[in-house]
Amino acid sequence: MLEYKRFIEEEVIQPLYSAYIALRQIRLPTVENGTTNEDPFINTFVTEEIRKYITPKENRVGKKNIYGSEKIYNSIGHGCVSVKKELQVYMDYDIGSFCKDVWNVAQSLMIKGYDPLPWRRCLTRASKLYQKPYPINESLWRIPDEFVIF
Repeated sequence: MLEYKRFIEEEVIQPLYSAYIALRQIRLPTVENGTTNEDPFINTFVTEEIRKYITPKENRVGKKNIYGSEKIYNSIGHGCVSVKKELQVYMDYDIGSFCKDVWNVAQSLMIKGYDPLPWRRCLTRASKLYQKPYPINESLWRIPDEFVIF
C-alpha cells in the first residue's frame, strides 16, 4: 500500500501539478477590435506571482480616470526589470505551502534599491522561541524577562 501511494504521488500527482502550474503561466493576449491589448512588460516575467502583482487592474467604473488611463498600474515591481533573475528567485514559491527562506536574496534586492514584493499566498512559520503568554490579569503588572533596566 505504501509503495502504491508513493507511486501515485511521484508518477501521477507531481507531473500533473507541474503541468497545471505551467499552463497557468501562459498568458494569451486579449483581442479588442482586431488589435492585441497586452502589456509586453508583463511577458518578461515567468513567475505567476510577479505577473499577478504587476498586471494593471481595470478601473472600477470602466471609464478613464483623471490621468487618462483606463487601468490602474501598481507602483511597486515595475522598476525591478533590471534585477529580474533575483526577483524571480525571490517570488518563486509554492502557493499554500510554507514560505522559503530566501533572506539573502531579499537583502540583495533591498541593497540594490528594490523592495521585494510581498508574499501573499504562502504560510509563514511560527517562531522557535515561542513563550506562552501570561494570563491577562498577571500580564498587566509583570515586566518581561528579557527587559533590562539600566
